[in-house]
Amino acid sequence: AFQFWAATRYTVFDDEAFSCLRYTMPLREMIPALYHGAEPDPPLYYILQNLWVHRFGVEPWALRSVSIIMFLTGLVVMRAAARAWFNPRIARTTFLLCALHPAHLFFGFAARWYGAMFLMVSLLMWITGKMRAVGAPVVTGSHTYLWILWSLIAAAVCYTNYFGVIVIGLAWLAGVIHSHKSSSTPPRRRYIHWLLAGLG
Repeated sequence: AFQFWAATRYTVFDDEAFSCLRYTMPLREMIPALYHGAEPDPPLYYILQNLWVHRFGVEPWALRSVSIIMFLTGLVVMRAAARAWFNPRIARTTFLLCALHPAHLFFGFAARWYGAMFLMVSLLMWITGKMRAVGAPVVTGSHTYLWILWSLIAAAVCYTNYFGVIVIGLAWLAGVIHSHKSSSTPPRRRYIHWLLAGLG
């Protein structure tokens, strides 16, 4: 509820106003501008926001609503991630902590990449939790889609913020370590699976 209230209560911040110049450009002009350093971040969020703004306008609520949707979706995914890694009780606690964290409350509605990054990292944590115990072969196994999906989500994290490379590395390392503890797949095959996912 705070996100929806804050979106119309607070005026547009300086960095939101600065980025809004890119959001309102024609997409065919914005992408080259991003390539030449008009913004310090990767392009994924800017493309989504550009499409959104051209459909719904630049009023504070319209400008921030795509970030709010991503942040709220990220909360649901983060709960699923905690459940995949631990148990339902920790999943509920994780959901509450993320929902009530002051930084999340403040940045979750901003018309910047913060909500998008929260969603992408939540997806990465969820898919890593799903993958860590999978022992099926990469090419012919029934869980092949998980490895492909992990690679696609990891790419989306990188295209949202440059710190995503560090997050992906930590998620990959956690997956390798925990799959070693929980999987019955031979270690050599298991490490090849994670190496292929990381290279993807």
